[in-house]
Amino acid sequence: MSDREAKKAELKKRSQESKQKTDALLSEEIQALQQAASSDLQRLRPKVSDSETYEKLIKAVNEASAKNEGIAELKNRIEKLGEVAVKVGKEVVTLLKSF
Repeated sequence: MSDREAKKAELKKRSQESKQKTDALLSEEIQALQQAASSDLQRLRPKVSDSETYEKLIKAVNEASAKNEGIAELKNRIEKLGEVAVKVGKEVVTLLKSF
């Protein structure tokens, strides 16, 4: 293996490790969203920066809960809503921790 190939392999390995760590952190936040009571989520509405995205996020969480979907499926739903939804989700998790 050439030096260039070795560096490329190392970068690929580090990238994969970083992705796994990020996925683990995101899964913890999604789990917190899924476990939050709807009354807690309603109390947060005025504190969240993007209310339109928040509504979509809560809808995704409620639908996933109603269908008894796992964290992976809820993560997919949130990611489909876009980067702003991921940001709002993290904001909600932070606010939930302050209760």
